[in-house]
Amino acid sequence: MQDVATYAPIRIILTGLWRVMFGGVFLLLAAVTAYAMLHAPRSSADPPLWLIALIPVFFSLVGAAAASSGIGRMVSAFARNCYLRGGPEGVAVRIPVRGWFGRFRVMTFYFGWHEIDKLIEVTHRINGIPTNHELRIRLRNGQRLDIERCCFSLSSAVIQSVLLGLQPSAAR
Repeated sequence: MQDVATYAPIRIILTGLWRVMFGGVFLLLAAVTAYAMLHAPRSSADPPLWLIALIPVFFSLVGAAAASSGIGRMVSAFARNCYLRGGPEGVAVRIPVRGWFGRFRVMTFYFGWHEIDKLIEVTHRINGIPTNHELRIRLRNGQRLDIERCCFSLSSAVIQSVLLGLQPSAAR
């Protein structure tokens, strides 16, 4: 098997920094809301204090989840021996798979061409604006593996075309 694309830790670190900043904004909102809640004069028309306290709690949970996800991404960028390889016998992928609150584990996948149903380049959009690209490997048994654009140096479309070029003609 030959290497199709190299692992791109700098891209993963940058996406992690973005998530840490996004989470930091929510944590800042939680702190400002809590400060305002404790120091603002109260009137009889205000809702109960416990109801107002749910606002900074919500901001804190969202901020902590986003920031820890970003930190986990930055740590996963230093995973060793990650690759995307392809050849006439199939596709081999070793990437960090992320979980909740920054946890991850490095997993290795090997799929023979007889197991692969489709290689699809997917573009996620919000209001028509492309926000994320990924390569989706759909298997014949219904499972799929999504490889984010930030994991490897080449774009998802280029990786798709290289892998399809390596696919033997009998499997097409």
